Amino acid sequence: MWGSVPGRLGADWGNVDPAQAQAILAASVEAGVTLFDTADVYGDGKSEQAIGKFRAENPGSGVTVATKMGRRMEQRPENYTLANFRQWVDRSRKNLGTDTLDLVQLHCPPTPVYSSNEVYDALDTLVSEGAIRNYGVSVERTDEALEAIRHEGTASVQIILNAFRLKPLDEVLPAAKAAGVGIIARVPLASGLLSGKYSKDTTFAENDHRNYNRKGEAFDVGETFSGVDFEPGPQGGQGVRAAGAEGRHHCAGGHRMDCRAGRRHHRHPRSPQRRAGPGQRCRGCGQRRQGVRRRCPLDLRPLLPRGHPPPLVAAGPTLAVAEPASGITAFVERLAAVELGPACTNFFDYSVPENALRRQNLEIYLQEMLGQRPKVLLVGEAPGFRGMRITGVPFTNRVILGGPANSFGMFGPGKGYVLPPEAAGVAAEPTATVLWQVLEEVGLLPLLWSAFPWHPHRVGQPLSNRTPKPSETKLGTPFWQDLAALFDITSIVAVGNVAQHSLQRSGLDVPKIRHPAHGGRSGFKNGLEQLLEGGMQA
Repeated sequence: MWGSVPGRLGADWGNVDPAQAQAILAASVEAGVTLFDTADVYGDGKSEQAIGKFRAENPGSGVTVATKMGRRMEQRPENYTLANFRQWVDRSRKNLGTDTLDLVQLHCPPTPVYSSNEVYDALDTLVSEGAIRNYGVSVERTDEALEAIRHEGTASVQIILNAFRLKPLDEVLPAAKAAGVGIIARVPLASGLLSGKYSKDTTFAENDHRNYNRKGEAFDVGETFSGVDFEPGPQGGQGVRAAGAEGRHHCAGGHRMDCRAGRRHHRHPRSPQRRAGPGQRCRGCGQRRQGVRRRCPLDLRPLLPRGHPPPLVAAGPTLAVAEPASGITAFVERLAAVELGPACTNFFDYSVPENALRRQNLEIYLQEMLGQRPKVLLVGEAPGFRGMRITGVPFTNRVILGGPANSFGMFGPGKGYVLPPEAAGVAAEPTATVLWQVLEEVGLLPLLWSAFPWHPHRVGQPLSNRTPKPSETKLGTPFWQDLAALFDITSIVAVGNVAQHSLQRSGLDVPKIRHPAHGGRSGFKNGLEQLLEGGMQA
């Protein structure tokens, strides 16, 4: 169960006693709430500080905190810069008492911001620096939500969604589900109007937005009572609650939806017999009519490499594979031949002599894995500058590649792995160490790869990491497809959001598990264990 405790603790909802704020948070967690949603401007930081205090005093609460930024200065597109983001994020980190924010949302910025690649690049930088784990957006309109969902790094969209505001059910929720983006329903009770506790005589404090913003005098009118007039509103809110008790939903415009005991119809007041066709959703609850054609599990075998000469050819329902050794050599050669821009490094490129060692290491790894006959392919995001960029082998570092063989018999001396000279001065990538520890603990040896198998970095800073863009991960699609066919893979698992979104854009719907970086070890392990318990072949 999740819920949110928003600005009630700090701004535009009247005065709240600090002790009462802590009591609200405690009661929320006791009731099963696992997400607190706040913003840096709520109470000018008091809301964040209250939540920070609660988490410090209740370290085992398991609460995730979503905050927002972007309203501490005039909301103009040119103000949404990396420098300002850093300033706002640092303030929120201090208020919440944490080094890394769980989720930061752009706080209903101007519409052009949602389509700005520079904005998403800045947010990706904050993720790579460890200041934030995830980012999302808070929107006013469905077109803004759809634009944000289109950008790969977006983890969540917050949008007004309640019995008065059902439009997001049409496009936003299906698009978010397809992209693996979370939805945070804002104003779910229409500022309390749907709680059934208000009457036309209810009054609010002078500094409460339910008093001063009923007509949108201070900010978007949709944020207050969802834009519904307060005078007739309480009666409408009680009507919705009464209908809900019987299993019916009423939407704006007088539509009636009945979802009791499997009944699914959607009638318009002027056309009593109009029914939703197969596959359409009830606008009140999102349920599909019977007869909808659901997407079947996708067979990996038809996913042949696209856009380049493959070492694989289709042969009926199965794949005829070229000789493994020549197939691997050709694979590495194609990988080395890809030309990239100034913000990426192809560490297999033939122009750099040391890259010959990395190409050799990758070939040895793939040959070793052929002998292991893996059935699972784990696809991560991209190599880091202290990991595969140094070794040439996915999810490894200089310690793993230069040390003894692990419990699977992988790596170790005498197999031909050679570290390039530059590895001596580079610290070991910690994510690789964590990943291999977990794989040994759960007893799974998968083939490892990345959605973008080259090193993405900031321009002019090759020893930095950044999140690859969708246009970049598209370059990597033919390579994981080659590997899936060459190794006769039966299950592909996305490690993190970037990998999942990249695989989805290629037409592959796969399970996603937590990336082991930034404290994700337990989530990564739990995800693998659940998949294995669910029948995934080890």
